[in-house]
Amino acid sequence: MMNIAINEKRLDQVADFLRGLDSCRPTDWTFPGLPAPNEPAVVDYFFTGVKHQYGFWLDDGTRYTEPMYAEVGGKRLKGSDFVWHSLRRSAASDPSIFDTKRQAEMSDAEVAAVFSDDQGRCPLPRLDTHGALWRAFARDLLAMEKTPVRIVAECRELLDPIPHLMKILSRLGGYKEDPLAKKAALLALILANRPERFLRAPAGTPFDIPPIVDYHNMRSCLRIGLLDVRDAALEKRLIDRRFVDAGVEAAIRGKVYDIVRELVRRSGKGIDSIDWFFFENRTRCPEMTEPDCPNCVLRDVCARRKDLFQPIFRTTCY
Repeated sequence: MMNIAINEKRLDQVADFLRGLDSCRPTDWTFPGLPAPNEPAVVDYFFTGVKHQYGFWLDDGTRYTEPMYAEVGGKRLKGSDFVWHSLRRSAASDPSIFDTKRQAEMSDAEVAAVFSDDQGRCPLPRLDTHGALWRAFARDLLAMEKTPVRIVAECRELLDPIPHLMKILSRLGGYKEDPLAKKAALLALILANRPERFLRAPAGTPFDIPPIVDYHNMRSCLRIGLLDVRDAALEKRLIDRRFVDAGVEAAIRGKVYDIVRELVRRSGKGIDSIDWFFFENRTRCPEMTEPDCPNCVLRDVCARRKDLFQPIFRTTCY
């Protein structure tokens, strides 16, 4: 029987550490590859791009083999950065790719051209799912008689813009499939933290954005020791980077959801700070190379279970 548990002692240690860590702070989502502040169609860009933030790794049919990389503008980019860069490049040359009616009818080949590398090839491991979600998103928008810009305008009129946005996204292809709403929460976080402040809350009213759980923070929680695996067979499967079933994936992801929520509560840091810290942790504790544990900012609170890996499971949710 699968046995995984949150390590409460280490959760307190990490929360205390993050509370005093000045570098644990949010990004404003203007890093290279993303639109500049007030750039045309920036809202459409993020509504379109965030739903394609998933599945950036390769497998041999039984196990994870390596992350996805491809070049855009002569730069070798990892999966998430590749999507941001390729989408922005494509929109600059053809802004009509954000037209909802056009999106609803675009073929897989046309979607592949949007997310193509410098050689004109699309490296996304599951292009068929990207094409399906691209069209489903647009068709759901048309059925609702909304556009991304109109949705943001609606939200800005409300005292509780995030719950309203999350409710709308729960009806849109590319966002509605995930019971933990990772991509919807990410989009909300981006819109709230961009310099344009597309979403604003009244003074003294915090944004209530759910935990954002993808494979980066699942790997971090396992390696740091925030989540204990007390099942030898499961532990070996994670170390060997072999596929797991839906029940295992859901159990681990659900526990990490609770861990992120508790880190926010116990550290006093916002979800935007905690999420960015864990995303950046992928560079400190990478997938394919030996982590530099002695020089890691988490070295004094980490269990250093560096052989552990995130559950390997194909999904469009993250």
